[in-house]
Amino acid sequence: MSSSTPNEWVCPKCTLSVLPFQKHNLSPSDTSGMSELGAEDSEFVDEHLRVLQERSHQLRILHIKTRSMAYSFDELFATINEHPFDVVTMSETWLKDNALLFQYVTIGGYCHVFRNCNKIRGGDVGPYLREGISYKRRIDIENIETNLEHLWLEIPGRNKQSKMLLGVLYRLELIQNYQTWLDTVERIFSQLNVLWDDLIVATGDVNVHMLTPNCPKVRKYIKENISIC
Repeated sequence: MSSSTPNEWVCPKCTLSVLPFQKHNLSPSDTSGMSELGAEDSEFVDEHLRVLQERSHQLRILHIKTRSMAYSFDELFATINEHPFDVVTMSETWLKDNALLFQYVTIGGYCHVFRNCNKIRGGDVGPYLREGISYKRRIDIENIETNLEHLWLEIPGRNKQSKMLLGVLYRLELIQNYQTWLDTVERIFSQLNVLWDDLIVATGDVNVHMLTPNCPKVRKYIKENISIC
């Protein structure tokens, strides 16, 4: 394969080694190696993994843009297998309502909830939740804006007074342009501010390049989110 603009290529088996939280040379499937590291290997300890292990009493959430789970499932599985997240939310799963794909992406010890759109290519959202975590899907919230790619779960806390509303959102240009999407999300959060008194956590991919703060789109996104909060 040739290209006028050569790019660095990383084989799938080596993908994890270039991620920012992968600082040691353990195999992705080796979950016992961390406890076997000696003092001389302390500089290779994965700091993120250490924090996750120390805070096992807290709910640990990760978001990943999978861009086709069927294609990237091996890397996704290796990450979840090594890093003990309780909830893993995903955008661009590209699963559709395909029973064989659902079976393929099943992970032991986790249950999954997906919202799929069969009418267009791309998109789709959903989370994995570690078994034992109670949740209730809030389809009533999803029905507030049916054209938005979003999924909401209500997760109880340690007592009746503490609970969390977890949302997974994705902006697909084919469905809504940037301004329409922003107006839609603002309407949802405006209603949630009235209907929900507890913690709200929103994850996802809105396709806004936050590393370009001077871009008019980014400035408007930041301004709108500050006003929502």
